Amino acid sequence: RSSDLIQFKKALQIDPRYGEAHYELGEVYMKTEKLGEAYKEFKAAVDADPNDLKSRVQMGTILFTGGSKYYKDAEEQARYVTEHDPNNWEGYLLLGNVMFGDKKPQDAIDAYTKVITLKPDNASAYLNRGVSYASMKQMDAAEKDMRKSISVDPASLPGYVNLAGLYMYQKDPKKAEDVYREAIAKNPDKPSAYLRLAGLLLR
Repeated sequence: RSSDLIQFKKALQIDPRYGEAHYELGEVYMKTEKLGEAYKEFKAAVDADPNDLKSRVQMGTILFTGGSKYYKDAEEQARYVTEHDPNNWEGYLLLGNVMFGDKKPQDAIDAYTKVITLKPDNASAYLNRGVSYASMKQMDAAEKDMRKSISVDPASLPGYVNLAGLYMYQKDPKKAEDVYREAIAKNPDKPSAYLRLAGLLLR
């Protein structure tokens, strides 16, 4: 919100090295998708306190979204976080995403498994690990994880989309159709679920 933006900027006028204000300002910029501005604020927070792990996670996340040329820098942030706090599940989630993007699916699986150990209700970790298994042609493990992601968060459509895609890859459109019908049953107010089913039936 603009009021938050103003307040955090005022705080930084008083103390330019107020790390928490830099972090909160970065969060405001993230919500408005001003990633360049957000990155500058998170970096300023880390400059003020190198052990500000939440700012490092956000820096790494922004770097990761920038594409493969930033993967190494994103990995450095993730590893710093996990080395300094072995229980930081967000650091492992970031590391898994970077490893998968860097075509290292087994390393990604290891990182996502750590997330699941620390935070068993994290649907993204199950889904991403499932996608990693699928990339290694370990389809039974992939299906199990994708199913788990749906059970943990029935409102998240990516779980259904990836599971349906897995069944289509296996040339089983009936199972894919069943997945989309399940998505509609659990999310009757989401038009995209109906569109996915319609697209499948048209094909």
